[in-house]
Amino acid sequence: MTSLPEYVQRVRSKHPVNFSTLDPFPKSGSVNAPTLLKNQTNRVIIYRGCFSPPHVGHLTLLKHAFEHGGGDLNIIAAIIKPVGGCRRPATAKCSGKTIAFSLDERLALWNKDKRLPEWAWVYEGPMTELKNMLFCLVEMANGDGHRLEFVALYAPDYFGLIEKPYRHHWGEVSLVGGGGVKKDVVFEGCEITMICDAAREAVGFDTAPTRRLKRFQACGDWRRPVLDVRALEREGKEKAEHVVGLLREKDLDRYERLLSETGSEAAAIGEMAKRSVTEAVKDNQHILVCHVKDDKGLQIRFVRRDRSEPGFEEEGISATILRNVIETEEGEQLWEKVGKMALSPEVLREMMEVRDRS
Repeated sequence: MTSLPEYVQRVRSKHPVNFSTLDPFPKSGSVNAPTLLKNQTNRVIIYRGCFSPPHVGHLTLLKHAFEHGGGDLNIIAAIIKPVGGCRRPATAKCSGKTIAFSLDERLALWNKDKRLPEWAWVYEGPMTELKNMLFCLVEMANGDGHRLEFVALYAPDYFGLIEKPYRHHWGEVSLVGGGGVKKDVVFEGCEITMICDAAREAVGFDTAPTRRLKRFQACGDWRRPVLDVRALEREGKEKAEHVVGLLREKDLDRYERLLSETGSEAAAIGEMAKRSVTEAVKDNQHILVCHVKDDKGLQIRFVRRDRSEPGFEEEGISATILRNVIETEEGEQLWEKVGKMALSPEVLREMMEVRDRS
């Protein structure tokens, strides 16, 4: 088994001309690093957007997709890619405050938030470089006997993507190898496009008042994924064995606590595997998929959040709402609201105060 950060560094070592300095999954450490498992397809979410600025809704959507996007997908990590050119108003109309955020600022707001998961990597290079990386990761993983694929993640306000579906992030890429030899290749893009309504309701997808998903002309009927429970059991056991083995090797305190709670290593593995299957079956009740008529290999997956769960509160946050708060509010009332909505709110406050002084 090889961790995804190891593969990233191997790719960069093989193609140093193509990639800038990389620090993949800086919060993961050696024990929690996303790891590719054999005998199953490993998938990584690609979460691309303006994020101007990034807010808790973005994080809620990402975490829900990662944790509840489907046990059949074996999602091991996510790559967040703020776009370089983001078309947003440079100055608020009412107050004159500058509320556009540069790429560096948006990267910092993601990276410096303490809630950023250990399985997430904020990619700082351009999109063309990321496509190069994704192609190389697939090629290198395949060479080691691993299967690696990618899932494009979007919020439900992107329903237009299903009206004319395509393989997201597909593109021609160029790699420079040893001796400066250039190689032109094609990254096949994402076979799965995932839409998740965890942060706000899917107005463009739902048919009022039933909240049944609309059928799109380019796609077939929405259906519940068919789970192979035996396969889930095998995969759950393999994951549990990997986790327990890592704890035994690199975190003896946690390993001993686990054994004291479960009684034995075998029991710990069994409980973890059983739990993963139970969660996959539960999550599957809130997932629907359809296939694109002109490309049967292309799947649209809708992941709905259960809004009947105890303690659920609709966040209803968007970058537009957050920018409007920055535009219209003043003083501590402004930063109290921003603190509840933004990622890295302290950093955002410093950015805005610097602008006010300049």
